[in-house]
Amino acid sequence: MFGGKNYSLDEYMNECRDSIKYQKGIWYIIEHNHKLVSSIIVYSLPSLDNLLAIGLGSLATKHDERLRGYSSKLLQSIIEEYQKKLKISTFVLYAEINTKFYERFGFQAINQSLQKYNNATCMIRHIGYENFRQIEKFYAENSICYF
Repeated sequence: MFGGKNYSLDEYMNECRDSIKYQKGIWYIIEHNHKLVSSIIVYSLPSLDNLLAIGLGSLATKHDERLRGYSSKLLQSIIEEYQKKLKISTFVLYAEINTKFYERFGFQAINQSLQKYNNATCMIRHIGYENFRQIEKFYAENSICYF
């Protein structure tokens, strides 16, 4: 099982490779013993008041490799690298799992009245901008269809 569905790794990778949505982003992976164990996609998003932003999607770990820290390591690495090298200050994602996982990395759920989807919670991690309400409204309106 991979990616939250009852897919084999090959089925999951084929679906992702064929997806127009997934082709719009940059893939990052973690391999262990020469096998893919975790992946994430990074998408470009519109900027708000010169604050650079990216969308994070499809963070997934192979079912039998979960609870070993792969997703945490991958997510933390992406945040650190994009902040340091590209000066990204805002990260947006849609959580299809318990939001507590993402809260550990500084993500906050946007106001319930701005949530667009029943099966996913839009969350934002930002630095250097004091008006969170303005950020959440902007990205709720501009993060169409999970990016």
